[in-house]
Amino acid sequence: MATEHTAFLYPFLDPQEDNGDDRDSSPRAGADRDDRARRDGGHRRSGQRDDGQDTGGRDARGRKEGRGDTGGRGDTLGALLVELADSARAKARESVRLQRATLRECAGSIAATAAEMAHRFARGGRMYTFGNGGSATDAATLAELFSRPPHGRPLPAWSLAADQAVVTALGNDVGFERVFARQLIAHAGPNDIAVALSTSGDSSNLLAGLAEAGRRGALTVGFAGYDGGRFAADGVVDRCFVVHSQSVHRIQESHALLGHHLWAATQRRMADHPAAPPMSPMAGENAR
Repeated sequence: MATEHTAFLYPFLDPQEDNGDDRDSSPRAGADRDDRARRDGGHRRSGQRDDGQDTGGRDARGRKEGRGDTGGRGDTLGALLVELADSARAKARESVRLQRATLRECAGSIAATAAEMAHRFARGGRMYTFGNGGSATDAATLAELFSRPPHGRPLPAWSLAADQAVVTALGNDVGFERVFARQLIAHAGPNDIAVALSTSGDSSNLLAGLAEAGRRGALTVGFAGYDGGRFAADGVVDRCFVVHSQSVHRIQESHALLGHHLWAATQRRMADHPAAPPMSPMAGENAR
């Protein structure tokens, strides 16, 4: 029978309201069937052929008497929904546990990084974020949070993965490993901040971008997962936030939280600095 988990999602699967016949069950349709049956020589009991022989308790469509065709389906769907709900709750608990542990571990680094970032922003620096795949969207979200915050001071921040024309042109002309490094050659300076996000910490194009930013005096910040990968091992990152998990989904969820806390801490530290003069837009950007 359908469970409470299926009733509100799929009320039409309730076997108590299904007579096993997919024809119209309205009163008018029932009267029409009765009229046809009388014209054809009267009603026939379910389970009996025209010649009076027993069909073993099955109706004309081959089902046992008294059994609808959705009861088992309702049970299966109900069990599936219960299983999915339990899985979602377990994943949510794991995500919360991991985020709390990560924040405890990274609290000191967040405060120190925010202080350095605020100092650079106050001196006219910019932040450049970049990543691959899902981490590229996280990088764009982080840049959006800094540059168009819900409250506080807007700070100059750009995602190097957001401009499809630039990324595809560089990928085609100089190779994908240099798509971020080449942009940082053009834009990065000694007061700037380069933030790379990677679940593995091993992406070669991100490492190349961080190395280029470091050569130009920018503060380099890495977000990684697993054991930190080369972000943590190669010394190319000034500040590295590692989410110790084997799940890409949980890593990226914690990266989003870390980014928000880093923004909030930077905003608090910016209160100690006078507002920097307005900056001209980055090359290729329209003034907002």
